[in-house]
Amino acid sequence: MNAFENREYTSTASGSEQNAISLLATTGYAGKRELAFGLLNGILKGTFVDDRTGDLRLSMKKSDQQVKDALRMLGEITSGRWWERAFPFQENYLGGIAMILLISHPRTLKGQKQRHAIFNNIPDELCINAVDFFDQATRFCVAFRDSRPSAPEEGIMIENILGKAERYRVLLKKSESMALRIIRNILEKDIHDPWDRLSIAANCCGYPDRLDVHELRQRNYSPSLSMLTMCLLNGQILHNGLASRPPASTTISGFLESYIFNEFRPPQTQYSLTFNKRCRFVAVKLTEAGIQTKGRLWKLGRFIETAKFSNRLPFIKNPKSGLKLWEQQRLAQLCSTLRNSSQTTFASQFEDYLHNGVAGRKLSSLENYRLLMAREIARAIKEGPTLRLGSSWDSDGRSPRETAIFIWDNNRPKDLNKTAFAFTAFQPKKTGFEGYNAVDTDRHVSLEVEKGTATGQSKDYTPELYVKGWLLGLFFTGCPEKERFQTVELRKSRSIDRVPVKQGAGALPIDDAKDIVALVYHDVSAHHIGMAEGKRTFFQS
Repeated sequence: MNAFENREYTSTASGSEQNAISLLATTGYAGKRELAFGLLNGILKGTFVDDRTGDLRLSMKKSDQQVKDALRMLGEITSGRWWERAFPFQENYLGGIAMILLISHPRTLKGQKQRHAIFNNIPDELCINAVDFFDQATRFCVAFRDSRPSAPEEGIMIENILGKAERYRVLLKKSESMALRIIRNILEKDIHDPWDRLSIAANCCGYPDRLDVHELRQRNYSPSLSMLTMCLLNGQILHNGLASRPPASTTISGFLESYIFNEFRPPQTQYSLTFNKRCRFVAVKLTEAGIQTKGRLWKLGRFIETAKFSNRLPFIKNPKSGLKLWEQQRLAQLCSTLRNSSQTTFASQFEDYLHNGVAGRKLSSLENYRLLMAREIARAIKEGPTLRLGSSWDSDGRSPRETAIFIWDNNRPKDLNKTAFAFTAFQPKKTGFEGYNAVDTDRHVSLEVEKGTATGQSKDYTPELYVKGWLLGLFFTGCPEKERFQTVELRKSRSIDRVPVKQGAGALPIDDAKDIVALVYHDVSAHHIGMAEGKRTFFQS
């Protein structure tokens, strides 16, 4: 259990001394206060939004005045100081569905409130589930923004509401991670001590490795630079293969927006934000050359054209639980294709996995990940994307047999003459201590990478990699419990070259326009910033 489990949080979230219900009742609905309750009730039940086409649009059943009143009400509710502070942001994010927002109302409106069960029965308070409020407020603002021309003041109000009550599940693309948005929100929130932002970010992002704030403060380091360092040490992936450059002057959040990897391809059977949150490097060290991590490097080989597979599915004797029958049939087709093309070792590994690896028992985190990838391989066979085999690479130039298979989307080139690589890693979340769950998550990496050309290669050569994109796949070696990972290095981006950084709130105090990432590595490796691994701090406002 963590610091927020089994605890119901209540926070007063009304926007001003004159609460939103009273304000709207005395201005827009004078003499008809019950309509104000109906307006908020309609927002929370989603009646202002029509999503039947897949896009969020304003409902045609609501008048223009009702829509404007709803926007104004959301603006009033989110206009208070509570919404601008960093610690309530943490409480709300970690509290999840247990967080309850309270909006005060005059006692004389008790009768009107009781007509709407959604507001509960706490005396003189409207009781609203925070997740429901964030979800519907975000949906409404997106629909308002995308459905009609808005006046400048309406656009500003929408941005203000989203800046305080955004629901990541609604706003973010399936390819994006929440980490960037969480960090940006925390950097924008008010806080008495800027150093507290590090612990808040670590709690919200699930970072087990913390920086020693006391030591950093004593040495006069930048809180913002330390935030970036903590993100990298906890495995956040930078897209070092990009050719584009960030703006000539940038802040930490601007730098992360330019370089954090946001091209994930979550499985169709998994919640995208949950999957993407776990996409992090393992065993990270920062060096002056780049981000050093561990995993398995695969040299990619022959293609398997699944579009040529027969629609007649094979008979499966004694189907195993874990995979649906059609999934086992599709994977059995793959095993047969592997055997027919002399990939007997890999076929045997795959068949053994199908017979024993998904049996009806409690699975480890690694086994659950493999099961998820097996389902994606089966789906790919059904839908027709190409598959590509991979063999474990080592610096001695040996070519072991293939023991990995990846989904090679049709937008990727199919050229066997051009060397291609993949990099994978997996690490279960760290165990807890003293009865608490660890502030961590399972980690998995599956990237298409470019391997740099090294000169003077030695036995202890560390491969230099550049990220090209996410590559879903299933592998049977390179797992922590079976063999030691290779050490690889994600080199600094080729496009980063002396990036000037803005001065001011939330920015780095850099006077000489040094390379931002080189400075991070220099701070950590040369000056030995103290890192309290596993240190956990929980804050309450």
